Amino acid sequence: MLTKRHLATIRAALLFWKEEIAVHNARIATPYLEDDTILPLEFNEVEQLRRCFQRVRYVAYDPQTDTLLSQEFLHDAPEQDLRKRGHEIATLILPA
Repeated sequence: MLTKRHLATIRAALLFWKEEIAVHNARIATPYLEDDTILPLEFNEVEQLRRCFQRVRYVAYDPQTDTLLSQEFLHDAPEQDLRKRGHEIATLILPA
């Protein structure tokens, strides 16, 4: 599950990427990618991705049966209650 701290860090890293790397020449970031055959995201693509992380929701998930427990999206994750019952929280990143 991605926590609010995780999401804030991801958004900050993407903003840094956009402002310090993609604005100049995204290809200079190639050494930082895990696969050097993948082209780094360009300026506008990074901004689109950042917007995706503004629309994060959660859903209850049962890892034993590999199923969602509800079709209702949660804005916050009631993590402790679900973990007591052996359930997890799945993080959904919705389209911007």
